[in-house]
Amino acid sequence: MKLSENILKHKRAITDAVIIAMVLILVLVGAIVFKSRQFAFVTVSITILTLFLAFLSFEKKQSGTRYLVLIATMTALSVAGRLAFYPIAFFKPVCAMVIICGIYIDSRAAFICGSLSALISGFFFGLGAWIPFQMLAWGFIGYLSGLLAVYIKKSKIFMIFYATLSAFVFSAFLDIFTVLSYDDIFNMKLYIATLVNALPMIAIYIISNIVFLLTLSTFIGKKITHMRTKYGF
Repeated sequence: MKLSENILKHKRAITDAVIIAMVLILVLVGAIVFKSRQFAFVTVSITILTLFLAFLSFEKKQSGTRYLVLIATMTALSVAGRLAFYPIAFFKPVCAMVIICGIYIDSRAAFICGSLSALISGFFFGLGAWIPFQMLAWGFIGYLSGLLAVYIKKSKIFMIFYATLSAFVFSAFLDIFTVLSYDDIFNMKLYIATLVNALPMIAIYIISNIVFLLTLSTFIGKKITHMRTKYGF
C-alpha cells in the first residue's frame, strides 16, 4: 500500500513539475514573442494548464469534489481580500492566502489558488502583460509553501522567513516583466537596478505577508484541517 502511494506521489510530483516548467517557458517566451499587446495567448495558455492541474486533482468520489470546492473557496477569499485592501498600495493578503493554502491543503492546490487569484482579480484591477507573471509568481510561491509546509507550520520564525522570502520572489518575477517591457532582450544590469528601486515596495510586501500570515494562518488552518478530517480528504 505504501509503495503504491509513493509511486502515485512521485507521478504527481513529476506531472506538477512538467506543468510548472511549461508555465515558466510560456511566460518568458510569451513576453518576448508576443510582447505587451498580445499577452492574451499566454494568459489563456497558463489558465488552461492551471485548470488541467485542477482536473487532474478531481476524483469521481466525493472527496475530489470537496477538494476542488476548498480550492475555489480559498481563491475566492484571496480575491476578496485583495479587493478589500484596494486603497492600500501593495498591502494585500493574496500571498498569505496562497501560502496558507499550500501548508494546509497541498502544493498543487496552492499553485491553482495563486494562479487563478491573479487572473480573477485582474478583471477588477486591470488585465495586462504583467498578469502571466503574477500568475506564475503566486502559483510558484504557493507550490513551494506546500513543499515546506511542515517547517512553516512548526515554526513562527520560519513562517516569517518564508513570508519575507515570498515578497522578494514575487518582486523578482514581476521585475522580469518590467525589464522585458523596456526591450525584447533581458538586461541583467537593468534587472538589478529595478530590484533595488523596488525595495520600498518589497518592504511593504514583507509587512503585508507577515501580518496576514500571523493573523489568518491559525484560524483558517483550523477550519481547513477540521473540514479535511471530517470528510476524509
